[in-house]
Amino acid sequence: MSNRLISFIEENIIKYLLSLLRMIWHLIKKIKPYKTVYFNDFNATMAMPLDAIQVMKSCTEALNQAGINYHLSWGTALGLYRDGKLIGHDTDIDCDIMNPDINQIDQALKQAGMVIGKKIYYGKKVQQAIYVSSGGVVFDVLCWYRRGQFCFNRCEEDYILRISRNYFIGHDTVVYDGVNYNVPKPIEKYLELLYGSTWKIPQSAKGDWKEGCPIVSKKLSPLKKIYSKLLPYYYKYLKKNG
Repeated sequence: MSNRLISFIEENIIKYLLSLLRMIWHLIKKIKPYKTVYFNDFNATMAMPLDAIQVMKSCTEALNQAGINYHLSWGTALGLYRDGKLIGHDTDIDCDIMNPDINQIDQALKQAGMVIGKKIYYGKKVQQAIYVSSGGVVFDVLCWYRRGQFCFNRCEEDYILRISRNYFIGHDTVVYDGVNYNVPKPIEKYLELLYGSTWKIPQSAKGDWKEGCPIVSKKLSPLKKIYSKLLPYYYKYLKKNG
């Protein structure tokens, strides 16, 4: 087979590959299952205002009064249990709820003086709902959905969170300033699961919550998987042909 013929075949394969990549990328954008809806402005990166404790108390009291089964989670549970206070460099109050009635949560937290900041959807289900106080305190609700022995959350594109449903059965309690707050049970096992064996050692800064966390894994859609498999071949051709 002549070099000209080989080159002709390669060029046409690459043209087809490029056309296929463009079509797949268009479908990825069109069929995208994630949707973020913004309601009110908020700052998710600033240190929590001084009234964060009062907001946490008001929000959890409102959830309790509405009969909503919740627990404080992630860095909030870590700080309250390990340090007896909120972590200084944390930026929000973390709360987990399984199989939520999002309208009921909206109404309960509205009674606590909160407004909706944003909601993240995967398909038709809310995965994360951000509520904001008048003073800028962020109350971050992760919505978990049970399937079998596990609960799942898709709050961030291309990632899936999975945790045993046992952490949503009952709860441990931490007491802060005379108020009882629900945290996952058993709390020490939960904290070790999320933060590893060094969870008792305070960190100086807030890192990427996904990094190294065993309940978080990469989860590409089928179209993105195909796209990621094909793209290197296109780059390889470009590199070969300068």
